[in-house]
Amino acid sequence: MKILILDNHCNAALACIQSLGHAGHDIYIAGAQKPTLSQYSKYSKTILQYPAPLKHSEAFVLAITQWQSKFEFDFILPVTDNTIYPLMTVEDISLQKVLILPNDKSFNIAFNKEKTLLLAKSLNIPVPNNTYVTTDTFNKQNFKKLPLFIKPIHSKGSSKNGTFNLQPILVKTQEKLNETVNQFLRHTPVQIQQCVPGIGIGIEVLCENGRIIRAFAHQRIHEIPLTGGGSSYRKSIPMPEILYKHSEQLMHALKWHGVAMVEFKSEKDQHWLMEINGRFWGSLPLALHAGIDFPSLLIKMLAGQNIAKEYNYNTNLYVRNISKDIDWFKLNIKADKSNTQLITHNTLKSFFELFRALWGRERWDHASIHDVKPIFRQLYNIVKKEILTLKNKMKKWLVLKNAKTLELPKKNKKILVMCYGNICRSPYVERLLNDKLKNNGFSIQSAGFHEKINRTSPLEHQKRCLKHGVDLSHHMSKLINTNLIEWADIILLMDYKNRESMVNNFNSSALRKCRFLGAYTEHSSNIEIIDPYNKNEAESIKIIKHMNVSCNALVANLIK
Repeated sequence: MKILILDNHCNAALACIQSLGHAGHDIYIAGAQKPTLSQYSKYSKTILQYPAPLKHSEAFVLAITQWQSKFEFDFILPVTDNTIYPLMTVEDISLQKVLILPNDKSFNIAFNKEKTLLLAKSLNIPVPNNTYVTTDTFNKQNFKKLPLFIKPIHSKGSSKNGTFNLQPILVKTQEKLNETVNQFLRHTPVQIQQCVPGIGIGIEVLCENGRIIRAFAHQRIHEIPLTGGGSSYRKSIPMPEILYKHSEQLMHALKWHGVAMVEFKSEKDQHWLMEINGRFWGSLPLALHAGIDFPSLLIKMLAGQNIAKEYNYNTNLYVRNISKDIDWFKLNIKADKSNTQLITHNTLKSFFELFRALWGRERWDHASIHDVKPIFRQLYNIVKKEILTLKNKMKKWLVLKNAKTLELPKKNKKILVMCYGNICRSPYVERLLNDKLKNNGFSIQSAGFHEKINRTSPLEHQKRCLKHGVDLSHHMSKLINTNLIEWADIILLMDYKNRESMVNNFNSSALRKCRFLGAYTEHSSNIEIIDPYNKNEAESIKIIKHMNVSCNALVANLIK
């Protein structure tokens, strides 16, 4: 059969390519970006590129329609929400016949987190404590017990520039709760959800009109982000009877036809349904390595071919996404292991887990003797990325090391203070320097790199600054521009990222004016002043004190 696989940038798409290509199908792949790991598969014979489906949905659907007319695919497989959402709007009946999509009724429930939980409740399936809020019903005073997960009902938002992803966020403060909910409410209603303990367990299924004909279970070992998310390391487990029963109830109620992953959190004898992913999932390579070839089985079912009723799979098999797991290791090493909201592991134990590969208990995503190029390309990309990271770290070290040796420009009466958002650090320093230098002929302004202007400083930050004698209640953020750059004699930066932004957006004459505010404090190697945005009170006060000391040192250098 001739099959077009979309979203070729993602992990599940490459797994589908290798599965269906090995099964003898004629594979075409398509995506919005090049290059991708998928193009190195020997099964990817024809590579197509379409417009970004979330930003240019009409152009994307038109491209799919034209390709179908040209190539006459037997099936078109969208792998992620990015392509599923726009393709659900297709009205062309001939195109609908080859698109592998859920029906409208199933889609409207499974792709809506609130409707999913309501369905689960009606079936007596446990779910986390959850409050559904809209613009009219949200009141932050009703949510005192933190932290909480803020989950948009739909995973997509829309604006004049197109649609975009909306990801759940863990919030720990009332201020962040209010900000996050209001941001999401511009696009979709929101769930404010209890943080439930436990490990992530996925029940993956292939269904025929609501009847499960294949099922597989896995447990997440490493998750990114550490607050909970997709797995970079997972293992196959025996099918948990109660979770299979819950999944069976949901699929039957939805009359689901196709593949899905039903996601749970489990803690001892307690279980909570988290969501349904009505598509292929990121950890699909684990199921393939364990013996359940979901992509091939899906195509057989849709083509009306017989599927054996009896099946089994290898349990206690570990599969690692090597590139994502390197990122996990870095996060895990730096993480506060005492933070109960983070899913962390003993670093030494996690290192020794790597040796599972030596006795056959671990495999890697996309590592196949039938298709070797993708895994070698992935390893090449990892090495290249780590070398670049090391080079950037060395460059940063040299820049910060030399920062203390740079003298202030002789012409220094006009000072521009910079930080990323121009709502926390730079307005505080602007007002502090104005107060200290107002009688010495200096002129001081502040700006940031954040494109959205006229933002106010966070209320909690305002309160903390006011305790140190700085009033930010009337501050409105500004965006840096060439006029401000030309006006300034000195441009004060807070951290290395500010310098990178200057390098990327302005010429070398602007960079020659730049100095790090923290470079003028004697006996301190802490040149960077970190962003207090979303920090707790103790961390914020520490940063404010750092700015105070740095400003005093700078003033002493300016008027000596």
